Amino acid sequence: MNESVKHLRTKAGLTQRELAEKTGLSIRTIQRIESNNLAPKGHTLKTLSTFFGVETNALAGHSTDVTAVLKTINLSVLVSIILPLFHIALPVLIWRRHKAIPAINDAGRQIISVQIFWSIGYVLLMIVSGFLQALMPDNIPLILLVMLMLIIINIAIVSRTAQRITQGNLDLFPTELRLM
Repeated sequence: MNESVKHLRTKAGLTQRELAEKTGLSIRTIQRIESNNLAPKGHTLKTLSTFFGVETNALAGHSTDVTAVLKTINLSVLVSIILPLFHIALPVLIWRRHKAIPAINDAGRQIISVQIFWSIGYVLLMIVSGFLQALMPDNIPLILLVMLMLIIINIAIVSRTAQRITQGNLDLFPTELRLM
């Protein structure tokens, strides 16, 4: 952390006093951060990251791998194979932990929104197939077939999303229909 703030400060051609004046932080706070006696948090971290135009995680020395986190959010959706309709909770928990990173926030919202839409479709189709099952012969397990089809569709969505994440394309779903 100390090298990061110091590096950014010297790169900007500022003294500690000038940085303190421009950010509204105390010179003592800047000195402590640069001497590694104080890890910036909250307001101080946000102020410095805004001033230098860098993400808070980068400034704080966290090297979050955006691709790995997004792949984890995306693949956690597959819990729907075992527990239908519980596949939103795990991605939301992972997303909330990393949503301070803009790329994860946006792409995570896209993944979760698509899963919410998928869940709504799942519930509606299961209800409709229940009514249609009553009209069909007993030997055709319509509800089971619909459930299997929807799970296969969700696996295809997850596979496509994983491929786009791997390619670095974070505009995962080119639609503005988002619930988050």
